[in-house]
Amino acid sequence: MKWVICGVVFTGILGPFGFFGTMLSWILSRFTEDNREQGLVHVDLDMPEVSLDVQISKIKHHEKRTLEQQMDIVSYSRVMASDDTQLKINLISILSAHVNKHNVDLLKEAVFDKNESVRILASTALQKLEDDLIQSIIDQKRLIDDRASEDDIEAVEAIYFSLADTYDLYLSSGLVEIDSRDFFILRMLDCYIKVIEVNPQNKRSYEQLIDTYIIQRDTEKAGKYLEQYKKYWDEPITCKFWQAKIYFIKRDFEALKVILSDIPKETIREDKQLRSSLSWWCSDE
Repeated sequence: MKWVICGVVFTGILGPFGFFGTMLSWILSRFTEDNREQGLVHVDLDMPEVSLDVQISKIKHHEKRTLEQQMDIVSYSRVMASDDTQLKINLISILSAHVNKHNVDLLKEAVFDKNESVRILASTALQKLEDDLIQSIIDQKRLIDDRASEDDIEAVEAIYFSLADTYDLYLSSGLVEIDSRDFFILRMLDCYIKVIEVNPQNKRSYEQLIDTYIIQRDTEKAGKYLEQYKKYWDEPITCKFWQAKIYFIKRDFEALKVILSDIPKETIREDKQLRSSLSWWCSDE
């Protein structure tokens, strides 16, 4: 249709020359292919498994291609390793909006990029993430003091729990220096303990305390909170799993085999946490 309109217009203006010119252009267009490409960057931050990827879609006009051919999935790591400065700068702005270990590791890598702008932006982004977390900790501590003076127990519980989670996020992000980790771990544990003092039936605080003390290989305190946990929640499989971990740290392999023998293999395979103990189950040690 567009060629007909062009033919009419140019014939009216240029006469026979316009008509033959339009016809020649139409004939040539049949033998040429439009290879223009559009680069579209799309990031889906709502899906955890996709949020770690930059989707670059390259669509060729007038060409039949499968969906797989039209779309390439390029990881954040590959973007940082590329020579596309603008794409890396765009990615840094995305990484600086959300704290997690993967994002922090990529930003630390970008600090050594050959491009000065990328290095400066990555360093600034890392500082921003850390400053935001520290400020959040300061603000929540101030809120605790304010609410404590008002005897608002529920609010104090919620803020202590939020503060503990902020410490946990800070520790897991990779932003904390090695020499400071013990300090922040103690602060996090203290917050979860304060939550329990306010509300002895805050389940997740017990879970965090038991898991963290097991990671710290403090079997005495892990066992202490495990016994308290049993008083409120009748979850024998979960408790046996924690107890098995404690036995493993103590290298009490006989007791470990006994307690694992009470847990059906099917249950271990179905549970994400219990699955990690399958190697103990199958071990001959």
